[in-house]
Amino acid sequence: IHQKANSSIQETGANILYLALGFLQWFDSPDSEKGHLSPLYMMPVSLKRGRLVKREGAFRYSISFSGEDIIPNLSLREKLRHDFGIALPALDGETKPEDYFGEIDRILKANKPTWKVKRYLTLGLFNFSKLLMYLDMDPATWDEFRPINEHPIVKQLLGGTTERNNPGINPGNEHV
Repeated sequence: IHQKANSSIQETGANILYLALGFLQWFDSPDSEKGHLSPLYMMPVSLKRGRLVKREGAFRYSISFSGEDIIPNLSLREKLRHDFGIALPALDGETKPEDYFGEIDRILKANKPTWKVKRYLTLGLFNFSKLLMYLDMDPATWDEFRPINEHPIVKQLLGGTTERNNPGINPGNEHV
């Protein structure tokens, strides 16, 4: 975990090491017998290798909060919104895990009474980079004065314009 987390930071600049607090036990359908467990509260952390303990033959590690934003499980948030019409509550740096779990419990009681919040904890690698790119493509998040779909290069890539009717792009595909 230590090596993969450090490699991600060095290669992509993204921290993918999170302490996952609380898990949602959810089901694909009301008659499903097999449930899924998905983390809810994601705290970005750093792992530091310490000294070697010779008698145990292992290194000691310490974990600390990285200072980056605490986030909900973005993949789960989108899955619940898209497939079940359930919106996870907002989460900010001031939201305590138990308060967050309580809000989710209230939502579940009203919408999915068989689903449960489990107070589990795990350390793991969670990569949200592809989902973040997907979310960036949502027109609702674009600047109203400079929407991405109006950019001349994007228009050309999507087949909306040609070089002849777009003076911002020359035939060599270079900016002028």
